[in-house]
Amino acid sequence: MKRHLLATVSVGTLAIALEAVLSVMPISKALAQQSTGQDSEDLTTLNKDIAKLRAENAALRERDRLIQENAKLRKRPGMDREALGARQQTPADPTAQAPQYSRAVALSSPFAIDPKTGTPLMLMDYAGGVPPDQTFKAPVPWRGQLNVWAEGGAYWTGGDPVHAPWGLLNDFSLTPKLGWDGDAGFDYRFAGSPWHISMDFRYGQAKTTASGSSTSAASVLATVPGGGIGYFVSLTQAAQATEEEPYWLADFAVGRDVFGSGPDAMQVKVGIRIADLKSQTNISSSASEGAAIIVAGGGIGAAIIGVANNQSTIEQDSTFLGIGPRVGVSGSIPFYGRWSLDYLGDVALLAGQQNFSALTTSKTNALVVAGEPGFILLGGFTATATFGTGATQSVTVANADVQAGLSYHVSPNLKVSASYRLDAFSDALLTMNPSASVNNLTKIGRYDQGPLLGLTGIW
Repeated sequence: MKRHLLATVSVGTLAIALEAVLSVMPISKALAQQSTGQDSEDLTTLNKDIAKLRAENAALRERDRLIQENAKLRKRPGMDREALGARQQTPADPTAQAPQYSRAVALSSPFAIDPKTGTPLMLMDYAGGVPPDQTFKAPVPWRGQLNVWAEGGAYWTGGDPVHAPWGLLNDFSLTPKLGWDGDAGFDYRFAGSPWHISMDFRYGQAKTTASGSSTSAASVLATVPGGGIGYFVSLTQAAQATEEEPYWLADFAVGRDVFGSGPDAMQVKVGIRIADLKSQTNISSSASEGAAIIVAGGGIGAAIIGVANNQSTIEQDSTFLGIGPRVGVSGSIPFYGRWSLDYLGDVALLAGQQNFSALTTSKTNALVVAGEPGFILLGGFTATATFGTGATQSVTVANADVQAGLSYHVSPNLKVSASYRLDAFSDALLTMNPSASVNNLTKIGRYDQGPLLGLTGIW
């Protein structure tokens, strides 16, 4: 009986233990499945973090490279200096300032603008939510940039004088001393390209005046048997001269940035130049002439007296119009804050035509009287004459100009400049030679120099 009871208890105990094991198995399986799912989720998160850190490191390395490469651009006037300073002082943990850094770069850097839409382009979003293939974008090409300028100032003219004869054996040597000129133009750089197109127009004029006068007299007295002959003549002359020299230049060019990038690049230009130079001289002169012949002897005396007045005007023009190839360079060098040094230089070879003309109009009134024993009017007359001369020839004229000055950037879109300019033309005009021979002309050169003030708009 006791053995049977023990067997029954053992069987019951085994049944209970087996049921307990079977009940625990689903729980263990569920726990195992839950543990496996948690590990998979942690691995996915970890991979995402690794991808973000890799992208972040790549962006930081690219940022450091761009900071060094674009040192000049960071100095460009009009940049967001505070944002750039914050960018240079980014803390070790970039995630705290990442969105602000991205906006600062996008708003202040010309390389962070979408060339198609013109909107700021975020370089990095550390906060997440950006697909891996869009986490970092390389710098995009420059935007197109338009510069429009206007300048003006005074200049002095130098070179050989213009010769203009007047009266009897007189000559004016004229060179304008002070004039003014102005310039306007534009330069456009294509988006995503170092190529430019530009146009420039310059006009100026200078003027000078001169006056002159002269008085001469001569007398001769000869003694002959029984009497004598006397001759007396006088000449008084006066003249006023005005000379003007207007000129204009027009330049059309295609350019390319060759050193540097952006607004600080040196640009080389190739194009054409058209130049027109003139010298216009007007002279008004007057002359009074008197002559007397006296014959005396043997108790007989006689006199013949002549008086004449002359009024003359002279119009003398010399011109050159030429066109030819032009090569030049221009650029800007930032050196302190918003200040920069601007420079340009051009050379051109102009093929064209020189013209010279001189037109003289003269009017003379004369009166002749004689007397013995009294004065008797012999006659009077008025004479008008017009005569002229001219010459035309084909020539090639060398031309060069240089200009340098300082600029201050008032804003990102405006700068004020003060500069000095020199223009030179070799043998550009014709004039009479110093001996006033209308059949013997000579060539003269011109150079102009002076200070300029200008404004430039930048878009």
